Amino acid sequence: MPISPSQGATGGGTTVAITGTNLGGATAVHFGSKLATITADTTTLITAVSPSGRALSR
Repeated sequence: MPISPSQGATGGGTTVAITGTNLGGATAVHFGSKLATITADTTTLITAVSPSGRALSR
């Protein structure tokens, strides 16, 4: 699944878009063991805000 952006700050707060298929009804997005906040969820797109404490890198 494509994830954009591929990098973010360790302080969190980066809005991340995850695109694919059959994504509707997502209940959680994790960055390592940390839970992100889901801000949108459709069948083809999830947006989530990255948590603090873990740098976003792919």
